[in-house]
Formats: sequence, C-alpha cells, structure tokens
Amino acid sequence: MGVLNALNMLLKTSLFCFMSWNETDWITFILLLILFLLTILFTLHRRKYTLLLRSLYSSRYFTQLSHEGKLFQERIFLLDISCILLTQTLLCYFLIRIFLPNLYATQNSFSLYLISFGIMVLYNIFNSGMTFIFTYLYDLKEERETYFSYRLFYQTSNNMLLFPLLIIATYTSFYHLFLVYIPLFLVNFMILTYRLFVLTSKKVHPFHFFIYFCTFEILPYLLIAKILFIIDS
Repeated sequence: MGVLNALNMLLKTSLFCFMSWNETDWITFILLLILFLLTILFTLHRRKYTLLLRSLYSSRYFTQLSHEGKLFQERIFLLDISCILLTQTLLCYFLIRIFLPNLYATQNSFSLYLISFGIMVLYNIFNSGMTFIFTYLYDLKEERETYFSYRLFYQTSNNMLLFPLLIIATYTSFYHLFLVYIPLFLVNFMILTYRLFVLTSKKVHPFHFFIYFCTFEILPYLLIAKILFIIDS
C-alpha cells in the first residue's frame, strides 16, 4: 500500500512539474525522449531496426526480418511503438495548435499533449481491433501477423520522416514545413495499401477490401478531425 501511495505521489509531482514548464521545455523533453529511444534502437537492434525501416519497400528485407524471429514478442517492438506513439502525439498536438486555435487557447499546453496522446492511443487500439476483426471474418489468420507487420513498417517509416520536421518546427515555428510531410505520407500510404491489397487479394474481393480500407483506415482520421473541430467551435 505504501509503495502505491509513493508511486501516486511521484506521478502527481511529475505531472505538476510538466504542467509548470513552458511549452518549449516539455516539447524539448519529449523530443529528447524520442531521440533516446531511437538511440537505443540503433545501438541495441541496429540490424533489425534497419530491416524494419526497409521492409515496407522491399519484400527481400521483409523476408530477412522474418528470419530474425517473432518481431511482436521482442523488446524492439515495445521500443518502436513507444517512439511512434510519442511522435504521432506531437504531430497531433501541432496540428491542433495550427488548425484549432480556440481549443489551443483554452487548454494548458501539456494537458493538450495528454489529450492528443489519448486520441492516438485510442486510434491505434481501434485500428488494431478492426484489423483483427477483418482478418478473422475473411479467414486471414495466417496472414494476420504479416498484416500487422506491414502496418508497423508503415508507422516506423513515417516516424523517421516526421521526427526531424518536428524538431525544426519546434524551434523555428515554421509550420509550413509539415507540407513537406504530406507527399511523403501519401507515398507511404499508397505503398501500404498496395502491400495489404496483394496480401489479401486471394481471399478478399477487391471491392470488399476497398470498403474496409476506406472505413477503417481513412474514416477514423476524418472522425477525429470532426470531433476536434466541434470542440474548437
């Protein structure tokens, strides 16, 4: 009981410290945390992480990575997904700051980051759940791990493209830089779509795949945006 009380006090103290920092201070801390995780990944898992970054673009690298062991049962997965979530959340925070000024003005900046973090966690849980249901309904149990792997490759690649842009945007306030990310994101998204379509083409009709993909890959982004715009107004 004493340990739980100590942890609770430590959590409250940490949150208070973060909320008392100015925006640049805590964003710098988040960026350093992401950099720390990337350093661990490249130091302890250089070969696997390099293969992971390349596997979306080449089946040869994916095959090599598959021979390295179960990706989702290893430490590299937890490190990578933590890095991805922190980066996605920071992007979400900046998008709210740019496009939803009323919401940004009424919230403490770190509180808004926590809200963004919650949105990203819920989005990823929802997306993973829908993917599981999709692969179950269409008897894609054997392809399920490959399906999730391609999604991880896609998110990891986006993460590496986005991280330097976030650093520059933080210290220059030049948010138009995110326009550079849009074509890179779209290219990765089209590659992911192609990979998943080829993976499921033997068991899933193209029209059904198109309906699924539009509903559970694109619609959640639109719903999140709609909800945030309603809150902002």
